Amino acid sequence: MNGNTILKEIRKTRDEHAKEHGYNVHKIFEQLRLETEKLKSEGWQVVNKQNLALNHK
Repeated sequence: MNGNTILKEIRKTRDEHAKEHGYNVHKIFEQLRLETEKLKSEGWQVVNKQNLALNHK
C-alpha cells in the first residue's frame, strides 16, 4: 500500500465522518467529546496532550 492510497482512505473516512454530522464542526467535536467521555467511563486511559507537554519541560 503506498502513501497515496493511505491518504485517500484517511480522506474518505474523514469525509464520511463529517458528512454524518452535516459538516458542522461543532457537532463533530461534540461527538468526539462524548466518545472520549464514554471511553473514560469504560476505564480507558485518556491522555491529555496539553498535560504531557507541561510535564516534559
